[in-house]
Amino acid sequence: MALQCLASTTGSALTATPAQLGHTVRRDMVVTAVVLTVLFCVLAVLPGLQLAVDSPSARVALEALRLCVVGFAALILGLPAEQHPSIARNAFVAALVVIAAASALLGVVPSVAAEILGTTPAGVDRFYPWLASRYIAGLLFVSAGLQWPRLSLRAYVVASLLLLAAAELALFDVTAPRRALGASLEVPPLLLFALGAWLAARRAARSGAPLERWLALALLVGTFTQLQAIRQPEILGSVVTTTDVLRMISTLLLLIGAASQVRQMSRDSVGTVHLQRRDLEERDALVNALGGYVAREEAFRAVVHHELATPVATIRAYAHVLRSAPPADDRWTNALGGIVSEAEQLHALIGRVDELRDLELGAFSCTLRPVRALPLLRDIARFATTLSGQHHVHVRADDLRINADPVRLGQALRNVAANAVRYSPDGGRIDLIGEAVGADRYRLVVVDQGVGVDVDETGAVLAFAGRGRNAAAVEGRGIGLFIARRIAEAHNGHIDIEPNEPIGTRVSIEVERR
Repeated sequence: MALQCLASTTGSALTATPAQLGHTVRRDMVVTAVVLTVLFCVLAVLPGLQLAVDSPSARVALEALRLCVVGFAALILGLPAEQHPSIARNAFVAALVVIAAASALLGVVPSVAAEILGTTPAGVDRFYPWLASRYIAGLLFVSAGLQWPRLSLRAYVVASLLLLAAAELALFDVTAPRRALGASLEVPPLLLFALGAWLAARRAARSGAPLERWLALALLVGTFTQLQAIRQPEILGSVVTTTDVLRMISTLLLLIGAASQVRQMSRDSVGTVHLQRRDLEERDALVNALGGYVAREEAFRAVVHHELATPVATIRAYAHVLRSAPPADDRWTNALGGIVSEAEQLHALIGRVDELRDLELGAFSCTLRPVRALPLLRDIARFATTLSGQHHVHVRADDLRINADPVRLGQALRNVAANAVRYSPDGGRIDLIGEAVGADRYRLVVVDQGVGVDVDETGAVLAFAGRGRNAAAVEGRGIGLFIARRIAEAHNGHIDIEPNEPIGTRVSIEVERR
């Protein structure tokens, strides 16, 4: 009845609140303790109910079943899981491994060997190593509850098995009558198991792990088993006693706990799979939606590019035709100059749209090869002199080979040179400098005498649409330096911008030398 009552609450405990779970664990422990106390009193009043059956096959079956169940529980509890804090779990697993090893070495193997050889197992010779395993297991259960020492699972298991092996070697030949020392040797394991049961119940109330709940109950039964062993000592031979029956009840509780844990793990894994599947479906929907947005944006860009490029080209052509005609007056000349300037800016902006599209869609790439730096800078100088303002452009460079894509790097330098012209006064000086930096780097520098840039803005002006405070009065979009930065990074280099003393700006692009 007690087991049925406990089993009926297993499923509900999985979803209970911490307070409800603690109440359930305490109730289970009280019910089990009451049942065992009644049983112990009945056996004390009616000693004739004590079981003592000489059955070698029953002994082998009991020890083999115990070995399998305890080993299975150790395996399940040893699996990584969030509900098992590592330190407590490690000690619990080590204790179960010690119990399983003791059942194998001191119960199953000798009994099977005696059954095969047709001899009687020497149970007395195995009593003290068996008792030592109870000491070790009890200490480990207490260590699990206290979460000390903080050892890894491997360290716990190896240390426990070495300790068990040492106890066997030291006590295997001890044949002193167990009654000679009275019940004193049986009391410490009893106290350890009782403390372990209390600590395990506290942990189960906090974690909600089914195996820890049933482990606490198994330890409580183990406490009464040890109490029964004081009154009816285990023979460890072919005779099965009431103590063995109680120990088997403890084993069955572990089996129920392991099965409950497997059931919960199965539910958790199924729930995790459902959540992952739902996340994947939501992610696919998001990817599809983003793909639609990208496609619509690309279509919009294509339409804008097409619809703007044709009229702008027409405006530029007509403006140049009108510019070649004799001017009517100054207003005519100024208005025509404004039309040409605005058309040029619109044309440049449309070209920037294509560049930004290439950057975002991954079509942007550089093919690096050996290139001479001086001709590249001279080409940029010719480009700068064609821009408005009639600036004085000077080139001073070491004629070395650099590792670059001449088209892309030229594009970056044109953007920087166009900024130098735009933000410098008419007739100002612009220097294009090329210099070696160390043994394997080369720096291309554009220096102007324009409005300059503040020190705290040098990073911001290299970002997309970034512009300095000093450039607010000059028309611009803040895209040229951003594209130049991306091109410099594609060359395994970088771009730097800093104020030029006493006035102006100094922009440098550093790349690899060949």
